[in-house]
Amino acid sequence: MGYCTKSNGQERTRASDVRVVFMQPYLDAMPAPASAERAAGTTQAMVLIVANVLPTMGIVSLIPVIPQLFAQFHAEPNAEFWVPAIVTVPSVCIALCSPIAGAVADRIGRRTLFLAALCIYAVVGCAPLFLDSLRAILASRILLGVTEAVIYTTVNTLMGDYFRGDERKKWLAYQNAIGSLLATGLIVLGGLLGSISWRGPFALYAPAIPIFLAAWVLTWEPQPQAADKEESAVGGGGKFPWTAMALVISVTLLSSIIFFIEPLQLGLVMNAIGASSPALIGVVAATTGFALPLGAYLLGRIKNMRVGYLLALAYALFGCGFLGLGASRTLTGIVIGACVAQFACGITFPLLITWCQSKLEYGVRARGMGMWISTFFIGQFLSTSSVSLLSKPAGGIAGVVLWFAALCTVAAPAAFIGEFVLRRANRALN
Repeated sequence: MGYCTKSNGQERTRASDVRVVFMQPYLDAMPAPASAERAAGTTQAMVLIVANVLPTMGIVSLIPVIPQLFAQFHAEPNAEFWVPAIVTVPSVCIALCSPIAGAVADRIGRRTLFLAALCIYAVVGCAPLFLDSLRAILASRILLGVTEAVIYTTVNTLMGDYFRGDERKKWLAYQNAIGSLLATGLIVLGGLLGSISWRGPFALYAPAIPIFLAAWVLTWEPQPQAADKEESAVGGGGKFPWTAMALVISVTLLSSIIFFIEPLQLGLVMNAIGASSPALIGVVAATTGFALPLGAYLLGRIKNMRVGYLLALAYALFGCGFLGLGASRTLTGIVIGACVAQFACGITFPLLITWCQSKLEYGVRARGMGMWISTFFIGQFLSTSSVSLLSKPAGGIAGVVLWFAALCTVAAPAAFIGEFVLRRANRALN
């Protein structure tokens, strides 16, 4: 009797082992339980980085064909205002709509909104390939700007959801570096397509379709991670950090105004010394732009980041770069100044966005990112406006750039001292 029982038990064990071996491939293919945390890696980061370049195309891909757009629509009423709006109106929509996009994403989910925006982006982005009316094209560009606000907000929120700490900082820095390189390529490609037709650059919006497919397959709707729950319990239970974000937003606004001086005014600075050839300006802009990824790469390699100290470094570099741009009367001096300023740009953008995300818990992260993105694009508008307002009293573009160099020499030590004071205050509280 004992032998039979043992034999039957062994047979049952073997049968169970066979079933487990046979079913294992199917068990492995089943989705993980909802409570399990999925680990994002290089694949997810690269999908988000490439998607984050899409809103950049709203501006850079059309820059080479602005003269052709004027030639096409010169007979339209107020063409001198509405034709440039084809390029600029998406940025205005990003500034206005990003906070709304963030609030909606926190409610219905980041990935859902992200995928929907990618689909609409592809349709309205390519629409001018088939539109002849300036009003219809402008309407499509407004819709494009709304989708760009959603893409920018959800991509950067997903970066914060998927990654933490130094890993998050690294990928945000690489996002800035890779985005800069791709933007340079888009300008060149936009020019090549523009040589075929003024409609040509609008074909560049079609890659949103394969990016959508990649995002659909390779990303998922994030859930609060264990660390997020601990932060929420300690940091205020999901309440929006108004005090911390007020500081972040204020510093971001100032930094954004400074950030856009060199990229947007380089052509005017070169023109002031007689280097007015569009081809030469394009070559210098593309060449000096490679300093930006170097700055972003440096930031991605820095451990134990202290925001105020690194921001002080960036402001100091901006000051040196602007001094070269404003004081130089040779092309060589301007190129060196532009390179230094671009290097500072590479540090500034990922530094600010990483700092912002460090203040935001999971439940309010998209809302906070929407506010930050809106602030950054408002800074772009204020940057160009301030140059226009200051140009006459400063005696021209060179004088304006030198005034901003002086501003940076004040901002750099202020950031350093601010970081020192805050660290001392935090130590006293702890």
